[in-house]
Amino acid sequence: MKAKVKGLRRAPISGDYIRLDAFMKYVGEAETGGEAKGIISDGEVFIDGKKCIQRGKKVCKGSFVRHRNKIWMITGAPASDGG
Repeated sequence: MKAKVKGLRRAPISGDYIRLDAFMKYVGEAETGGEAKGIISDGEVFIDGKKCIQRGKKVCKGSFVRHRNKIWMITGAPASDGG
């Protein structure tokens, strides 16, 4: 039986993927690219349960990113209502 994740956050992106360092800034876990690089290279970020130390790693829709006690699910951007 799978455990339910508390506080799962959705992170909508407009393209098919986002670079991990840009994602960390997008969700507010880093204020600068240098800070994001440090967080990632220190091994603090997991993608789909696996530690990732590549700041340029492409994170795709449907992936899960974890940093400390926060987990995000990458989703597509909401559809526009056309006007």
